[in-house]
Amino acid sequence: MSGEVDDVWLAFAAAGCPLVVGVAGNHDVVSTVGIRDLGPAAALLDGTWVDRGGVRFAGVSGIIGDPSRQGRHHASRQLASIDAVLAGDPDVLVLHEGPPGGAGQAGNPGIAVRLHGHPPALTVCGHVHWDEALARLGDGHILNVDGRVVILTP
Repeated sequence: MSGEVDDVWLAFAAAGCPLVVGVAGNHDVVSTVGIRDLGPAAALLDGTWVDRGGVRFAGVSGIIGDPSRQGRHHASRQLASIDAVLAGDPDVLVLHEGPPGGAGQAGNPGIAVRLHGHPPALTVCGHVHWDEALARLGDGHILNVDGRVVILTP
C-alpha cells in the first residue's frame, strides 16, 4: 500500500519544529513542491544534503529493488547515490533502507559495505523493524526508526 505523506511533514512544521528533514520510503508519495512550501526548515533528501545548525544531513530515498515499482531503484543506482552523499561527509545520514545492525537487526549488507569504512556519526533508517532501535556501525551508530517516533534534541 502506498500513500501521501505530505500531511506528516506539515504536522511537524505546524508544530514549530525548527528542522524537518527526511527521505521518502518505498511506499511514500511525497510532493516536492508541498515540502518546499513548508519553508527552509524542511528538506526532502534524495541524493542530497543540507547544512542546518552546524550539522550536515544527507539522505537517499527509496530502497533497492525492481525500478518498475514505486520507490525502488537498481542496486547500482541506489548505492551510487549513497556514495555521492557520503562524499559530502555528512554528520547524519538518513536512509529508508539501511544497513544491518547486530543479531536480529536486518538490513541491506551492500549498504553496510558502503558505510563501513567511514560511517557518519549517526545513520537513521527504517524499512525493517528492529526490536532494539540502536546499533553500532564502526565509530558511529545506526538508529532504526521503523514504527517509532524519535525526537532528537541537542
